Amino acid sequence: MTAAPERSLWRHGDFRRYWGGQAVTVAGYGITTIGISVIAVVDLHASTMNVALIAVAGKLPALLLSLHAGALADRCRKRPIIITCDIGCALILSSIPLAQFAGQVTLVQLYAVTFLVAAFQVVGSNASISYLPSLLRGEQLKEGNAKLGATNSLADLAGNNLGGLLVAALGAARAIALDALTYLVCAVCVLTVRHREPKPQPRPAGSSQWTEIREGLDYTLHTPVVRSIVLSNATTSFALAASSALWSLYLLRNLSWSPTALGVVMGAGGVGGFLGALLWRGLERRWGAGPVMLGALALNPLAQLPLVLVGWCSSAPGPPDR
Repeated sequence: MTAAPERSLWRHGDFRRYWGGQAVTVAGYGITTIGISVIAVVDLHASTMNVALIAVAGKLPALLLSLHAGALADRCRKRPIIITCDIGCALILSSIPLAQFAGQVTLVQLYAVTFLVAAFQVVGSNASISYLPSLLRGEQLKEGNAKLGATNSLADLAGNNLGGLLVAALGAARAIALDALTYLVCAVCVLTVRHREPKPQPRPAGSSQWTEIREGLDYTLHTPVVRSIVLSNATTSFALAASSALWSLYLLRNLSWSPTALGVVMGAGGVGGFLGALLWRGLERRWGAGPVMLGALALNPLAQLPLVLVGWCSSAPGPPDR
């Protein structure tokens, strides 16, 4: 299928279906983020260790499965992987409202659901990233990635804010049931893509997934630019994960915020992502990709200053009694 001109990308039917499914899923994930936090902190009175374990369960699949997911996406057609992972996420998330209906959600279930959904997302996202180049080419691919980035940032913003409202109005378990539905919507969107994905290139005789993973690691470690980007992103992600793991606990319990307020704060990051997706092209043309990435990494720690100020203000002594 010949790619449409860049100016008519929104007329590209397959891209619209793919884009719509991704946006719905990102918005739905924000609902689950708020819902699980409220169930753990408010309903189950989770300790700091419990909340940290939930965060670890959500980050561990990326560490364990990313390399294998990338190799799997190279060896197999991507569309069936995406659809399977979406259906898997829907089924797993459905267990929370079912457990709430039957009795009570437990912390062990939250650990399992968080881990399994994250595992499916790691595999599915690797396939999704590899699938887009089969729909778009050249400049159109860059524009498609920019549109996806902007839309996903808005969807993340909307999902977190909507998640807070839905949790407050319906309860956390029922809100999570809506997220399960978004994964089914995404699966249907991808299923209706008309483009037929080409077969993966045949592998040399005797090659294995471990061989491909080792080759990928060798390339990453021995290519200075790629190595620097991977290591910096990994370090930044680790630091942000460590700080954000306790946000819900701190805001819901220590500051007694409502789920709606938590959703607003969690969704605020979507504004920055949306602006970045709109501004990246002009910034790259003026300063180049390298300086823009370095500048973004250098400014990233400033985003944590409000937390420091909140902690300082909450611990500061009040005015003396008269």
